[in-house]
Amino acid sequence: AVFIVAYALCVMQYPGMFSTRVVGNLLTDNAFLGIASVGMTFVILTRGIDLSIGSVIAFASVFVAVLVGTYNVHPLVAFAAVLVISTLFGCLMGAMIRFLSIPPFVVTLAGMFLARGAAYLISTESVPISHPVIDAIQGFYFRFPGGGRLTALAIVMLIVFAVGIFLASRTR
Repeated sequence: AVFIVAYALCVMQYPGMFSTRVVGNLLTDNAFLGIASVGMTFVILTRGIDLSIGSVIAFASVFVAVLVGTYNVHPLVAFAAVLVISTLFGCLMGAMIRFLSIPPFVVTLAGMFLARGAAYLISTESVPISHPVIDAIQGFYFRFPGGGRLTALAIVMLIVFAVGIFLASRTR
């Protein structure tokens, strides 16, 4: 709702914002934030807090880039590895909160610094990625009238939104 109101205000000021190209670019460029926001919505609804999410996203990005770009690991293997590592990281923080009764603010603040430091240790430089699978994912899109595109990443975000809405409406 906030996005729609903000977008409507922008369209009123700048009518060019109403093009399908702008809509497609907004969805694609902010897809990772949209996906993260669905997860954070559930964290907040359960009275929790997670300060580490941005640093974990940064770690995951650097980790995948280095595996694919430097070590020539297949992207699907790199994606699976980073999903396992970040899930274990989240489970470890959750276990510390649950079993050691450490406040979530403290645990996730420490996790934020740990993930940021791990990303920094992996690489501090830009890592180019060139792989046919990455190119295929980036090349997959649906074209809208007016030149806009709904990319694979935007589609994933919309699916995550739909699943999040479904889960939120069906659970206490």
